[in-house]
Amino acid sequence: MKKEKEHLRPLNRIPLLDSYLKEADTQKVPATLLVNYEGHGYSVPKKFIANRVKLIRIEDELQIYYNNDLICTHQISDRPLNYKNEHYLDGLRDSIEPKKDETAEDYESRIQKKAEESLKKMDLLAGKVK
Repeated sequence: MKKEKEHLRPLNRIPLLDSYLKEADTQKVPATLLVNYEGHGYSVPKKFIANRVKLIRIEDELQIYYNNDLICTHQISDRPLNYKNEHYLDGLRDSIEPKKDETAEDYESRIQKKAEESLKKMDLLAGKVK
């Protein structure tokens, strides 16, 4: 026991400890980057597509873990789609190619503009912006 004890790490994360005590939802991340929690979509970083993540609600916050590492948090919302801007931008980069002779700055600006337009449309559809 003493020899094995040296190799054990302390369990110092309260959310992780709570995840063992509370019922947690595990889902595979689809290409849309959205995991479903109580009928609403919450985004995760693009690099987790096709991986299984754990969703844990702590009060009014949704915490999303991959292999017991916290990868993102969202405020619980009544919006149907809840994208973090950086997650959405990463997703757009895969679907929008740089134009011939376009500078990296111009490309990033075009991606940012497209993301803002798309996210605004999502807000309009959700009835949040007039």
